[in-house]
Amino acid sequence: MVYPNRVALNINQKYVMPIPYTQQGDTARVLTFNILDKGVPFNLTGKTVRAKILKPDNTKCYNDLTITNATGGECNLKLTNQVLAVAGKVNCQLEIKEGEELLSTIIFPIDVEPSIDVNGAVESTNEFTALLNGIIKLDEWDKYFKETSGAIEEKYTERLNGLGSSLEENAKLIKCTDGEAITLEIASYSSSGFKIKFPRGILEITQPIYVCEGAEIDFNYCTIKRKTGTTPFDMIKTANPIAGFTGLKLKNLIIDGNKDIDNLTPVTPAHRFSGLRLDKVKDFYLENITVTGTVNAENKSSDGFPASGIFFVNCEGEAHNINGYNNDRTAIFLWNSNVQIYGGVTHDNKGSGISSDNSDYSGYFNLVSYNNEYSNISINGLYSKASNILTYNSKYSGLNVGHNGYPSDFSQINNIISYNNAYEGYTIGGSKFVQSNNIETFGNTRHNIRIFDGSSNCKLLNINSHKSGDGFGVFFETGIGHMIDNASVNSNAEMGIYCQENTGVNIGNNVECNNNGQKTKTGSGIVLNKVLNANIGTVTCCDTQTEQTQESGIWCASSRNVIINQPKLKGNKTYDIRMTGENINLKRYIETEPMPLVSENDWIVTARYERTIDNTVIIQGFVNGGSPKTVCSTLPVGFRPDSTMKFTSYKNDNSIGVIQINPNGEITPLSFNDLQSFSISFKQRS
Repeated sequence: MVYPNRVALNINQKYVMPIPYTQQGDTARVLTFNILDKGVPFNLTGKTVRAKILKPDNTKCYNDLTITNATGGECNLKLTNQVLAVAGKVNCQLEIKEGEELLSTIIFPIDVEPSIDVNGAVESTNEFTALLNGIIKLDEWDKYFKETSGAIEEKYTERLNGLGSSLEENAKLIKCTDGEAITLEIASYSSSGFKIKFPRGILEITQPIYVCEGAEIDFNYCTIKRKTGTTPFDMIKTANPIAGFTGLKLKNLIIDGNKDIDNLTPVTPAHRFSGLRLDKVKDFYLENITVTGTVNAENKSSDGFPASGIFFVNCEGEAHNINGYNNDRTAIFLWNSNVQIYGGVTHDNKGSGISSDNSDYSGYFNLVSYNNEYSNISINGLYSKASNILTYNSKYSGLNVGHNGYPSDFSQINNIISYNNAYEGYTIGGSKFVQSNNIETFGNTRHNIRIFDGSSNCKLLNINSHKSGDGFGVFFETGIGHMIDNASVNSNAEMGIYCQENTGVNIGNNVECNNNGQKTKTGSGIVLNKVLNANIGTVTCCDTQTEQTQESGIWCASSRNVIINQPKLKGNKTYDIRMTGENINLKRYIETEPMPLVSENDWIVTARYERTIDNTVIIQGFVNGGSPKTVCSTLPVGFRPDSTMKFTSYKNDNSIGVIQINPNGEITPLSFNDLQSFSISFKQRS
């Protein structure tokens, strides 16, 4: 058995998605690394990957990783009993080698929780095996049968009767074949107020397993499987869904709906069922639960047959490491619930990986979701929180926050990587005051980031949006009061930042929109289309390519009351700035980078010159040490006045001098030879 956890590791960034907790002495844990280079999968073809590991007691391990998808940058590290021999913080670093070339990742920690069985813990030693010589397989049932004589059926009958007695129910044995599979028929299998540990194996059921108030059940990684040919039913469910209850703990469970054998389909309402359904359960705790093979309707459907792989209805609690794959529709769904999800992988579902409706205050942390046919993750609830999420290859969008009348107002979204999705990478729909921080998105077929459906006052902070497939880097589609700051929006298919029918947009400081228009060859860095009352800060909109694709740096189309502060615009294909609106206030647009003056004739000149959009030359600085009425420096062509001009200079004692500039560019101090300051501006010579 193997229990993988997926970790995104970018070789060019310090940030590492937190490693899921590990347990001292375990031998079945595997870390699956998605190795990325600036968010793009790092190709491991022809390379080897090894882990250098330093344990808390300063003993070391040096083990090989197994490359599972070379072009996708995926590889597995088996956490051996030596790696997990000592509780505490284990430091790990990956080495990627190709021939003599070596590339190392940052050092990242793995937290090892202490085990209760300290006496049985393996002694910590150095482990320098690059390849593990074997896989330790523990098969408790097989061992049990080998050590036990007598009739197998008799042994199991006794064991199951004892379990049924503790549950106050009777379980009837149908068949037990090879010591691995257990086939049971259960009329009503419930638990109330007991701590229960299941036998490991496969438990086939024909009717639901009911859970009740106070139940604490360790399924021991037992697989609960719907028996082939049985009418669909919610496999594990709340015993009293109308009244509900408080207190429930379930862990180490695999749920198999077995849908593929019976040709079930979601279009038939009676075919829908949940793997695990909790109704009105408060203070629940789930840990290590995986669901597969269910058939459901994505949400709380109007036809009376709602379902999901794991379905929370009017619930409050937390879930750790919950996973879902190969479900016909959605793996995990929250309806009118407050659920905190800490870790999990959802993939290859015909709906979403995780979705929700009206689920205020819910949390989504340390998640990986990919290859789902709806959006990988869809968050719909006020005051939601999400962080450390990797999402890619959705047939729809990567991560949605709010949509279809289910707002996610006042939500906080942090540390997201979303790429190669068929629609958008990241969306905010119909929501207000959503703050997004540290978002990297690229390679999405439509837009990388889209804010739409009347959203308002949303903030995008620390954004890296690049290489969209067909659309924009960032799309503000109808809204009020949006802001973006500290952003790199480069090399997208069409526009960098596109604002349409917005009011009060603030494109703040440190925003780069370079080399866009990669597909259309007519893109722009920033476009304001039918925008009212906008502010553009110290942005950079340039085209630095040999073959230019960015048509305009900034384009204000049919917009009014726009303030543009100190943009840097250079090298764009046709227009640095294009204005077709009204009341466009362009402040000190720097067309050229500030350049230093060159000293002449024993003068010491410390000054810079530059040119603005209105062809104004600006010169600022100091001059000292030469002879009055001799040239101290010469302006280049394109930065010279049409006629001789004289300007004021100032000494430290406030004495006033004169500096002359001639049409040939010569700058001559006329009054003093000691230190003078000056600030000069004039229209560039035509």
